[in-house]
Amino acid sequence: MTVRRHGVASHTTKPPQAAQDDKARSAILVAARGLIQRYGFRKTTMDDIARAVGKERTSLYYYFPGKKEVMKALIEHEFAEISQAVREEVAHQGDAAGRGLELDLLMNPGQSDNLKSRLDVACDVFIRGLQR
Repeated sequence: MTVRRHGVASHTTKPPQAAQDDKARSAILVAARGLIQRYGFRKTTMDDIARAVGKERTSLYYYFPGKKEVMKALIEHEFAEISQAVREEVAHQGDAAGRGLELDLLMNPGQSDNLKSRLDVACDVFIRGLQR
């Protein structure tokens, strides 16, 4: 976690519970990704995901309100990985003069409410399509 004090960023460690929550969320997403890839979104249930991570289904709801939110988190995670790959490619190229506004928005998704809104809409449309 990065904390800004007086304009200077300093790194702090997460509280133990937050670190455990992050680890549990990651495990849930890894399990969900595998199940959804294998069986599809419609056939994968919260019970399936819970069994895959060795938890009760009700405990998953602490991390995600439902299967739609699990899928949305997966999509956001993929988007973050793509953003990181783009950042690395731009850094590798050296000269950032040609990257333009779109690339800047892609590289800083948290900086753009518009991009976040567009991602939310894309997730909703994608999930609705899977549910048909």
